[in-house]
Amino acid sequence: MSIGLGISILFINGASLGGANILALFLHKKFNWNPGKVNFLFDFFVVLTGMYAIGLVSGFASVLSIIVTSCIISYFKTKNCREKRSRRES
Repeated sequence: MSIGLGISILFINGASLGGANILALFLHKKFNWNPGKVNFLFDFFVVLTGMYAIGLVSGFASVLSIIVTSCIISYFKTKNCREKRSRRES
């Protein structure tokens, strides 16, 4: 949970951890795609390819972790976007 909150704070301030996070921010700015979902897709595919090496139980635990993190990122990023939009309209 704290990972999702930390990444959300980075995203809100226009920063990222690099890698897929940069692509998630770019796609959010360019096409208004949800950065949590984009981040989830990339992380999910990485874990799927790694499941062969780490095993199914660890793989599913990783997927669960990715889902929680992505939901938190989506929640805070969309909440922040709505607040910015309402401030501009007032």
